[in-house]
Amino acid sequence: MPELSALYSERSPLGLKMIGIGIDSPARIADFAARTPVSYPLVAAGMGGTDIGREFGNAAGVLPYTVLIDWRGRIFFRIVGRLKLDTLRQQLTALG
Repeated sequence: MPELSALYSERSPLGLKMIGIGIDSPARIADFAARTPVSYPLVAAGMGGTDIGREFGNAAGVLPYTVLIDWRGRIFFRIVGRLKLDTLRQQLTALG
């Protein structure tokens, strides 16, 4: 998450939007955010977060799960598991 936070800080002035969706309780997510600050918003979705993931193509419900959505609202890229920052940077460049 520190890598995603750095990337968000770098790219948000260029229009990048990022949301972290947590499946824990709001209290646990707040505790996590206090210990591991991130520069993008975190949302406490509870177990409904797995439903959100499924809506974005994560049929297995595996975490972490990352989705890039283009400016038209279409899924451009998705990856299950730990994301390599270089891969995300390449995809963001390809997205424009």
